[in-house]
Amino acid sequence: MMTKIDGVLRPVDLELQESASLDLEATPAMDPDSMSASLIDFTQWVSCFTLNNADDEFQLYTWFWNGTPKDIRLKCGTDGWGYKHIRNGHQSGWQATLNSARAAGWNTGSIATSGSWDDLMSAAVSNAIAWGDFVGGNALNNTTCANSAVLFVNSATGAVVYEFNVTAVWANDSDRLITAYKTSSSVC
Repeated sequence: MMTKIDGVLRPVDLELQESASLDLEATPAMDPDSMSASLIDFTQWVSCFTLNNADDEFQLYTWFWNGTPKDIRLKCGTDGWGYKHIRNGHQSGWQATLNSARAAGWNTGSIATSGSWDDLMSAAVSNAIAWGDFVGGNALNNTTCANSAVLFVNSATGAVVYEFNVTAVWANDSDRLITAYKTSSSVC
């Protein structure tokens, strides 16, 4: 996956993630060949869908745009927010995006080769929160949103083969990610 930062196309990799972390936490070195795409394991699935533990955390993102880090968590959720909400309302769109990107020639990284729709969604959300091209909000709902372009490259040619925009929305009065979806808009 790629993102544009100040108009320059950059790979979303460990180096870029560390540059956005402000050195608040040390990131352990990762071997890309040993990483696998898997947002939710079996135990988390059972806890979320059988035991209905809405506050089970699946992923942590950190937003730095206002100068103060805010943790945003993708939690199991309900029909109105979190993973269950995204799955119920947007899974087919995420799956279609994953299929289209692969068909267009995206072949770089574990998500491209063996990931699922929710792995793509989580990576795209991370991109929007860390490097959003547009950030807005809704005072009535007490939410913030970020929108970002996500670009996919073919590893053999280096060419961008697929692109879409993602919008991520989170609560300002809690640590909840509310929703995330593919969009044709560059604002939210």
